[in-house]
Amino acid sequence: MLIYVLAMGITALVFNHAWVSEDSFITFRYVSNTVDGLGPIFNLGERVQGFTHPLWFILLVLGSFIGADPIYLSIVYGLVFTFLTMAILGCALAQRVPNRHTLVILIAFASLLWGLSDPWVSFQTSGLENSLSNLLIVAILIEAWLHTMGRPRRLLLFVTLLCLTRPDFIIFTTPLVIVLLARKWPVRRFFGLAWTTLPAIGWLAFAWAFYGTVLPNTATAKLGIYPNWVVAVGQGLRYLQDWLTYDTIPAISAVVFLGFAMFAARSKERIACVIGILFYCIWVVWIGGDFMRGRMLTPVLTATVVLGSLTIVEKSVGVRGRTWPIETGVAAGLFLVLFFLHGVGPNPGATISEYGIVNERLYYPGYQLRSILKQGRLENPYLDLQLAEDLRIFAVTCGQITIHLRNTGTIAYLAGPNVSVIDTLGLTDTYIASLPREYLIDSTPRPGHPDKFIPISYLISRHDLAILPGWTLSVSRGDCALLSKVTGFQYPSDFFPSP
Repeated sequence: MLIYVLAMGITALVFNHAWVSEDSFITFRYVSNTVDGLGPIFNLGERVQGFTHPLWFILLVLGSFIGADPIYLSIVYGLVFTFLTMAILGCALAQRVPNRHTLVILIAFASLLWGLSDPWVSFQTSGLENSLSNLLIVAILIEAWLHTMGRPRRLLLFVTLLCLTRPDFIIFTTPLVIVLLARKWPVRRFFGLAWTTLPAIGWLAFAWAFYGTVLPNTATAKLGIYPNWVVAVGQGLRYLQDWLTYDTIPAISAVVFLGFAMFAARSKERIACVIGILFYCIWVVWIGGDFMRGRMLTPVLTATVVLGSLTIVEKSVGVRGRTWPIETGVAAGLFLVLFFLHGVGPNPGATISEYGIVNERLYYPGYQLRSILKQGRLENPYLDLQLAEDLRIFAVTCGQITIHLRNTGTIAYLAGPNVSVIDTLGLTDTYIASLPREYLIDSTPRPGHPDKFIPISYLISRHDLAILPGWTLSVSRGDCALLSKVTGFQYPSDFFPSP
């Protein structure tokens, strides 16, 4: 019972911080278009995979088919997966713990570390895939560490689903897969394992047939934007430093727990678990980290807490006894810490650091669930969301239109499918994503923000209304004559600066 009480506690904390990120609205637009029968596309007539989490996208589509709003659906998914993550870990510990005192302390400590981590709590309901990936990571590590790959089909299925959640988790799981396949299985057993990879094979086949490539367009847009690997690694190390600075206790605990796991990793399976975590950390540093504070490192915190807890269980000794008073006291104290001490420490709020890293949840206060329910709508301090409604009405009245935007998510989602939006960062635009580095405005751009000089001829060929002076006013007035002004328009330069 205590396990589920603590799972409810951490879930309640996540709910208290529930929000959706601006980037998640890119996926929401894909979901909305799919449910409306237009297909998994961002703009009409364009087949571009502008999201990096196929399994998360599929789950959102399935839920939206019953009429659920993707915004609230993503939050519900996040809460459910949070509860399952804590419950599965708790049940695994309960099977191996020598006494209830140890069980109480370990589950409470795991809850405390996750609950004190602002990135972990924030990105459980961000509309992105973190909650799903954290759940699958817990399941994979328990299968590999505790069951020593004794259930290979289950393990390989979890691995497949994790890589389908986000492709770069291949880095994390490769050591485990190598150890698994290196076993001397009968040929018949290998065929029995093959079906577990069908979800990934099915998606890759679909992506190749529909989008023309198996890799998401975001990889082309975001990776390789730095002048060389030295600059990229330097930015990645700053990302780690930022995590240590603003998520200090969980980050240090992750290092300590990983040390425990390395010390106890005697078998090939356990060594593979540790190597997978290290490989993933190296990968995050190699690509230059991210602009969302701690988001790419929440899987590391999840994995190290799991392995550290399992290691401590195996090394601990004790006796059973009547511990319900202790359990009650620890649970009550844990809730107090989570709800009243959460966020204690240095916190720059919504400020973007000099290295381009920011607490996204605080940066978009109008995207928090509390604000949405209170105001009855989204509020963005950096974008006039009324523009989305104006665009939607204009497109209904005058016909399908095209504009360009730097932050495409929210506006594109609210404006509807009749408004095609050119993403100047290239996340949902193959042409802009493929422009070489020479087109970058800043040779060392902010992580995830490769602003480029865009050939004006491209925007004109797309009949982009947003290159015209005073276009927003014409749209708000419903002036359909605006459509005829794009053709032959002479822009004063050959390139359009994307910001």
